[in-house]
Amino acid sequence: MDSALLIHRIHFAFTITFHYLFPQLTMGLALLIVILKTIALRYNDPVYSQAARFWAKIFGINFVMGVVTGIPMEFQFGTNWSHFSRFAGGVIGQTLAMEGMFAFFLESAFLGLFLFGEKRLSPRMHWLSAFAVFAGSWLSGYFIVATDAFMQHPVGYFMAPDGSLQIASFRDLLLNPWAQWQYAHTMIGAVITGAFVMAAVGAFYLLGNRFTEHGRIFLKTGVIAGCLFSILQLYPTGDGQGKMVATHQPVTLAAMEGLFQSQRGAPIVILGQPNEQQGKIDNPLEVPGMLSMLTYRRWDAQVRGLDDFPKQDWPDNLPLLYYSYHIMVGLGTIFIAVMVVSAFLLFRDRLFQTKWMLWILLLSAPLPYIANTAGWMTAEVGRQPWLVYGLMRTADGYSKTVSAGNVHRAWHSLPASDAERAGDGTGRRNRANSASRRGGRVNMASLWFWIVAAMITAYVVLDGFDLGAGAIYLAVAKTDDERRRVLGSIGPVWDGNEVWLIAAGGTLYFAFPALYASSFSGFYLPLMIVLWLLILRGIGIEFRAHVRNPVWQNFFDAVFSGSSILLSIFFGVALGNVVRGAPLDATGYFFEPLWTNFQLSSQPGILDWYTVLGILFLLLMRRELETGPVGEIEPTALHAAEAE
Repeated sequence: MDSALLIHRIHFAFTITFHYLFPQLTMGLALLIVILKTIALRYNDPVYSQAARFWAKIFGINFVMGVVTGIPMEFQFGTNWSHFSRFAGGVIGQTLAMEGMFAFFLESAFLGLFLFGEKRLSPRMHWLSAFAVFAGSWLSGYFIVATDAFMQHPVGYFMAPDGSLQIASFRDLLLNPWAQWQYAHTMIGAVITGAFVMAAVGAFYLLGNRFTEHGRIFLKTGVIAGCLFSILQLYPTGDGQGKMVATHQPVTLAAMEGLFQSQRGAPIVILGQPNEQQGKIDNPLEVPGMLSMLTYRRWDAQVRGLDDFPKQDWPDNLPLLYYSYHIMVGLGTIFIAVMVVSAFLLFRDRLFQTKWMLWILLLSAPLPYIANTAGWMTAEVGRQPWLVYGLMRTADGYSKTVSAGNVHRAWHSLPASDAERAGDGTGRRNRANSASRRGGRVNMASLWFWIVAAMITAYVVLDGFDLGAGAIYLAVAKTDDERRRVLGSIGPVWDGNEVWLIAAGGTLYFAFPALYASSFSGFYLPLMIVLWLLILRGIGIEFRAHVRNPVWQNFFDAVFSGSSILLSIFFGVALGNVVRGAPLDATGYFFEPLWTNFQLSSQPGILDWYTVLGILFLLLMRRELETGPVGEIEPTALHAAEAE
């Protein structure tokens, strides 16, 4: 495998794997929080209300980390996979833009109401805000799954004259049969994660004889939800997803199951090691005929093995696919066993006193994360060697001018002056494509241009308030109390601004995929630095609010303020390049020309402007800063008891 292709794949795999640690918990908790709020509202139970508030804080922390880790993924479609973006952006950009513009806006807006508006909203309206957060997070999940489903089973498209894919049927894209089974399977997996984490926290409290009333609620809710959804994960969603793979990706099914030869009455392998060189499973533990039965509902059905397909169409890492699949299935079986036994003890009123079962639930908390990661690895490694199944191979989709060394340096460290070449000649091609547009298509392009420009402007201007406040943060806030108040005011504003950034990026990807691919791969290193600064800034805001050690407080203060100043500088340079223009052509474009005198002269003005906005923001928030962080949540009974 080409070293550049390998490092691009590892880079994206690391980004998306780390990112998904957070959304799977937020999507799972979203449903469970609605259940807790419903019981609290129905029976006017303050303990259930406190339980919902407790998990809302966990949800909020994970949501912030999901935003911070999700932004690099959106950028990497352009920086690392520009050829893929140019080829398929006209289709998958639609669902990604809808995820940002509709679902993510819905989730983030009502999350603010849910976290900070409990005292200002009626109980029914607060419940409605919780439900809207749930609806937004699950709708967001559907758009993402629909994007991946198109890559697994492309439908509703046509091939444009320039070789790119365009939408032929929006209905077919959204109602892709693959998406429906994959979505159900994915969201149930998220609920299992939420259920196991909630049950583990409840078990922890009961084992420690602390907050026992809340611990019983956590345990009861987690076990009931975990039992139900663990069974649904196996059937019907797991079974339905398996049938989709058998029908549309039979070579993937053969690789997942380690079936090297086609045969009737094919066995299912419980344990064993794939031996690709000899074409067999070493030390197999098999159930005869079971694979035929599960796949085609007949014990003697013929199942195609790997020998039926050209080797160049095999998944390129067969052992990784095989083990990922078996880890996912094995853990899923363990989940059913653990939750069925826990539910039995719960309904016999023995679970809360059965310490060995509480320990099992406590120690099982990491397992759903492993299972969900293994499941996504099965889906994505199983699709190989294709990026868009049957239409574009992975080897053809990465950014050819972004070398392995540059990706490696950007991944592991910031300093690197030899940045990437831009465009692969796409600048000339984009101009040719634009010149070929006529009539309504030109008008639509203009319309989308102004929409994207408005969204980016909204982000840059609104982000100026919290960037400016961050730039003067160390100067205006001297004590720990003052700094906590400032951060309490900035936090919700920062979160809303990142939604604008994600929505603008998704819309740009959908409306101008060739431009997205060219510019993001051309400005690879500067964009990576901006991403690092955005991540560091989010980490600084979030962790500074939770640490008590003065050394760490000062460290995160410096991270937050320093990243705010550096981001302002980079935005100033970006403005200078937009005004001046930057060549994107086959000759390449390096990092140093971005920092000419003209561009450098732009950044003090942006920094000064952001500083003024920051001062105005803090003046507007003066009343709240004098009384406490904006919308600070009243401590729950759990924290009050802990303080005692």
